[in-house]
Amino acid sequence: MLKKSLSFYLDIASCALVIAGFIVMLISNTNLGFEFQNVGIIVLFAILTIVGAGANVFTDLKYGNHVLVSYITKAVAIISAMIVFALIIETRAVNAANLFTWDSGNSVGLNALYTGFAAAALYLIANIIFIVTGFLKDGQSEE
Repeated sequence: MLKKSLSFYLDIASCALVIAGFIVMLISNTNLGFEFQNVGIIVLFAILTIVGAGANVFTDLKYGNHVLVSYITKAVAIISAMIVFALIIETRAVNAANLFTWDSGNSVGLNALYTGFAAAALYLIANIIFIVTGFLKDGQSEE
């Protein structure tokens, strides 16, 4: 029986957070008048994050987390997740400035703002978990 360490399960949790953040980001983009200006780039890097996170979990499962391929896939997931986080915050910061200066009663804009920040928070939490698991020992053993 192959026992996995805490870092493996945290990588799976961060992969799930990335997928949840992608879904919330797509929901946030459906608000008319408050779409992301650069949605194609955001979706591209979000898919790259999901692929990097999935590849990281797969390489952890297959080889353990102290292999060069595991480090590369983790780096791809971290960098692309931070790009997605920055692009979401950049778009929703302009939205927040508009809402809190002259359009405070716009419920559609507030919905876009809250769901955008929720997606950004999910990406940030997943990224923090990815960074922390990069420093954890593998601890896998065979019985």
